Amino acid sequence: MARGGHKRPQTKSAPPVAPPPVSAPVAAAPAPPPAKARRRRRIILVGVLVLAVLGLGWPLWRWSSAPAPPAVTLTEADPAVVAAIEAARRDVRWSPHSAAAWGHLGELLRAHGYVPESNFCFAQAERLDPGDPRWPYLQGIGVQSADPEAAIGHLERAVARCGNTPDAPRLTLAEVCLQQGRLDEAEGHFRQVLQDDPGNVRAHLGLGRSALERGNPRDAVAHLERSAASRLTEKASRVLLAQAYQQLGDAAAAGRERARALDLPADPPWPDPFLEEVVSLMIGKHARLSRLQTLHLQGREAEARELAAQVEKDYPDVYWLVEGREQTRHGNLLAAEQALRKAVELAPDSVDAWFDLGTVLVQLRDLAGAADAYRKATELEPAYGPAYLQLGRCLDGQGDRAGALRAFQAAVRYMPQQAEAHRELGALLAREGRTEEAAAELRQALRLQPADSKAKELLEAVSRAKP
Repeated sequence: MARGGHKRPQTKSAPPVAPPPVSAPVAAAPAPPPAKARRRRRIILVGVLVLAVLGLGWPLWRWSSAPAPPAVTLTEADPAVVAAIEAARRDVRWSPHSAAAWGHLGELLRAHGYVPESNFCFAQAERLDPGDPRWPYLQGIGVQSADPEAAIGHLERAVARCGNTPDAPRLTLAEVCLQQGRLDEAEGHFRQVLQDDPGNVRAHLGLGRSALERGNPRDAVAHLERSAASRLTEKASRVLLAQAYQQLGDAAAAGRERARALDLPADPPWPDPFLEEVVSLMIGKHARLSRLQTLHLQGREAEARELAAQVEKDYPDVYWLVEGREQTRHGNLLAAEQALRKAVELAPDSVDAWFDLGTVLVQLRDLAGAADAYRKATELEPAYGPAYLQLGRCLDGQGDRAGALRAFQAAVRYMPQQAEAHRELGALLAREGRTEEAAAELRQALRLQPADSKAKELLEAVSRAKP
């Protein structure tokens, strides 16, 4: 208490002032990296970008530089065929380095008659997969008639890869060599097949043909009697046996074999897994046509009628073509003519229908009508050799030798490996007195078909007539 009895008033003291906060030390700014470090970072970044571009660009460059699938004219093709081919072409465009894609497109094209385009595809498939024998084999088959020497090269590559399994490539190679007069090579291939399969009748048939070419009829008979025992080669074997017995002076045996050959149907195709794979891809009306013919040949008439009704509905031109062929097979020529005239009415651009009509008219002895039909077939397909051959025969039968000569020359030009065309041209040239030209054509016919006794007789007559 303060002196004097008074309380000293208490004064309110001011709040204590807090000391200023101590600030944290400020971090110093990082020093800029040296120039060398910056250059290193830029180099790394550029390298990553370059690798990325290369990684993307290399596949793009390979894709853009790959060959394009061949262009195909499909305006007249069956819609199902068009769809299948276009799908296969897309597969090739998206996978241009796939042998399987190229091969499938090639087989699909071959199955529907696009031979040059299919060979382009097979060449690409072989380039991408050189170990598969089917690609060179199918190329060889594709050019076998037009360019047999090129075919031999393709077939040799196929045989180098598959040997005798399957046997069709080597047997085909042997036969083409035989046609070209390369007998030693042909016989070597036939014998290689027999080493693995001593009973191979196609190889025995080939050796029999080669023996005849060499003038050894006894050796020929030994092989041909074995091949004649099989339905696969019986007709061809008996034709050659007739010639062999004729050369041996046994006219009775020759006549017997010739008569038996005339009664036989054509030899069926040789089993060939590579070609069967191609045939299995046939679709649309061509496939139905093939199936319908098979059913008729097998006697399965109920199934044939059912399929024929469907074909008539979907493809009436094909139906009447098949009907015409079936009536022809049964010898009903007037019914066949009516059916085929309906076929050409519905499909005036059908080469097959015009050709078949001509064939029926020849049997009906209407040579003028047949010549018109064959001429129409050649107008629609100017390189169709069989039509020129038949046209020449019709014109020759009508006494038009000049027209027949032109037709036979066209047949030889478009079918240089067809012995019959050379024989017909040679026969006409002989009648015209052009013996040197006739002899050349007849010799070529015999090179292609040594068993052609008519060509041999004509050549002997021409040789006697030479001055």
